[in-house]
Amino acid sequence: ALRYSGDQAPAFYEVDLPVVTRAKGVLSSRYAAATGVRQPAMLPLDLMTCASGAPALEALAPLGLDRSRPALVVFEAVLFYLSPPAKAALLREAAALLAEGHPASELALTDNLAPFLRSADRKDADDYFGGSLGLQLRQHETLWGGAIQFARAGAKSGE
Repeated sequence: ALRYSGDQAPAFYEVDLPVVTRAKGVLSSRYAAATGVRQPAMLPLDLMTCASGAPALEALAPLGLDRSRPALVVFEAVLFYLSPPAKAALLREAAALLAEGHPASELALTDNLAPFLRSADRKDADDYFGGSLGLQLRQHETLWGGAIQFARAGAKSGE
């Protein structure tokens, strides 16, 4: 995220545990000071709180997230660490952001989706993303028989 700069640079938001965002903030501020690039906005949040209804992505609005602009929501090996209720709530919130936001917004993930999706079968992935999340699956691959899902999805066309 720190490599992008200038007036047209995208905004980056980092959501992680408070201790992790503090450490990342120190490192990124040093880099930003040395290079002049804009730092990502940090949201210190334990994503396990999503299980009790605490919003994660909605909490980015005060930090500048603009739903009228395209957004890319990325989950990289974070869902492994969440309970099924927290994982489900976070994925539903991401799906809602895509459905209500800019039509070019997308979700990209490299993660484990168990217990919701354990299969390597594209049809099962279509069923999960399309049925449970209301998203259109645009790209899908897996490793280890579906243990790791690589997916790109967006709002369904015409909705």
